[in-house]
Amino acid sequence: MNPAVVKARAAELGFSTCGIVPAEPSPHLDAYLRWIDAEMHGSMSYLARPDRVARRRNLNL
Repeated sequence: MNPAVVKARAAELGFSTCGIVPAEPSPHLDAYLRWIDAEMHGSMSYLARPDRVARRRNLNL
């Protein structure tokens, strides 16, 4: 979608500002993966699911 169209629509909806940036993996991904490997996620097991980890590595999934 054209960024100008998105910004115009945001203005129509009442947003005072609108920004568009590329989606990139977190610069803290390695720390997150170590946190998961150390089982620091406790009862939030969904955070360690392979599909969730894959999405953090590749935001296009």
